[in-house]
Amino acid sequence: TYNVLYKAAFLLDTRNHFKDANQRYLEIIRAEPRSETAQFAVHRMLSTYEAIEDWENLNKVAREFYQNEDVGKTQKFKQELFEIYQNATVKLAEVKAAEAMETNDPATYAQAADAYYAFFEEFGSAKTAPLALYNAAFYQFRAGNKERSIELRHQFVETFPDEPKEEEEAARQLYEKSVAVLAEHYDTLTDFDNAVEYFH
Repeated sequence: TYNVLYKAAFLLDTRNHFKDANQRYLEIIRAEPRSETAQFAVHRMLSTYEAIEDWENLNKVAREFYQNEDVGKTQKFKQELFEIYQNATVKLAEVKAAEAMETNDPATYAQAADAYYAFFEEFGSAKTAPLALYNAAFYQFRAGNKERSIELRHQFVETFPDEPKEEEEAARQLYEKSVAVLAEHYDTLTDFDNAVEYFH
């Protein structure tokens, strides 16, 4: 039975034989995609990628299972998959950003910016969306793409406008930083009309 196969896969999993384990998990998922055992198999399979910090495969596989209507039988399970691939998406951006900071390579900074912006576009209502857009602007600037960075700063203040918030709230701080960058940018250009708009 597939319960026996799951136990065999789990044993391999606990011994870090992830490739062999995942082959068995996948066999279960394909055979009984809407079963509870298949849901367990999906979670275990995804956990193997997380264990070895393979964020690219974690993102890819979680996304595929989430989008496959035949896999899973509960909305709770689908929401869990959504959160996993959402977190893996931002993790990919974080890894690329760390690589850019270490190498100080303009091309890698641009890749980090693109990864953060891709997250913002796909998960615009996520709590981390403001930070993702802010980081996209920051890393575009580090990449030497100043014009694109300014475009993203404008997008930030338009998308997340100033609202009464607690001083310590991260979104408020990001807003204020973005406004300050825009004010300084227009002041440098001696575009005082726009500078005044952003100076508080």
